[in-house]
Amino acid sequence: MQPLVSIIVPVYNSEKYLDECINSIKSQTYKNLEIILVNDGSKDNSLAKCNEYASKDSRIEVIDKVNGGASSARNKGLEKASGKFIVFIDSDDVISHKMIENLYFLVLEYHTEIAICEIERFTSEVKNRKDKNKASQNIIYSGNEYLRQLILGNTDCSPCNKIYSKEVVGNTRFIEGRINEDKLFLFDIYQKCNTIIKTNEILKALYDACMETRAIDKSNFDIKQYKADLQCAYDCGYCAGKSDKVEQEPFINKPCVSEGACKQHTATVLDKIRAEIEYIAKDYDKFEDLRRVRGLWIAIEIIDKYRTGSEK
Repeated sequence: MQPLVSIIVPVYNSEKYLDECINSIKSQTYKNLEIILVNDGSKDNSLAKCNEYASKDSRIEVIDKVNGGASSARNKGLEKASGKFIVFIDSDDVISHKMIENLYFLVLEYHTEIAICEIERFTSEVKNRKDKNKASQNIIYSGNEYLRQLILGNTDCSPCNKIYSKEVVGNTRFIEGRINEDKLFLFDIYQKCNTIIKTNEILKALYDACMETRAIDKSNFDIKQYKADLQCAYDCGYCAGKSDKVEQEPFINKPCVSEGACKQHTATVLDKIRAEIEYIAKDYDKFEDLRRVRGLWIAIEIIDKYRTGSEK
């Protein structure tokens, strides 16, 4: 018998998209599935829809929790998951009927801990889509090689177009309450991988029309939170140790009297941090302190968040 695959779906105010999402999961050619729908305090009819599907398919289990964000919902699903493999799907995604089967057999054939497929973004209905896949191409990476690509921004940072062995996920969880938590989760996961297989097959689709429901509100610029978050990022890695490439940026330790003052400094800080990341990525294997790279990366995400949020 094929091993159980746990599919975790965080659900928040998604009733408009749930039918296509859940049906695309139910129709998988790989049948041994545990489908965990985590309702994250939805205010619409999402919970009722989830319960209706669960009443008709014994593979579906519904978890209802107070709103805590996608990371919190995924973590709750991980607590419940009993499969040998883990897959994350967002509630406004639609997946190919063969996604789980294809990714599972890639892991099996190439003896990897993770298999990754391509993502397509579209606006038309799924039933009107045409198969755009070309001849299948599979590339094997070491965990460090793929992590390097992630750091340099050369690959996607979605957790939802992948199948993970439960062993490699282990106790790793999504960081709750932080922007771009997907990247940080993958950063930690890839460090633990020996090999990763990537296929050019498009097995997952994302509605462009849904992007607004995924967006994080960046309209309110909180100068105190900015400084606190940035200090946390620097403590994590940017200012840890010595580097001849980047000098410690002192402005975060000084009173910052205005939003404009922060904006004036962020461009310089970003340039320095990005230069440091590029420097490290060139000889990545020589750097044992991965927390430093992680801290640099967190700093970039935080600065970009507040730069965007502060621009009118």
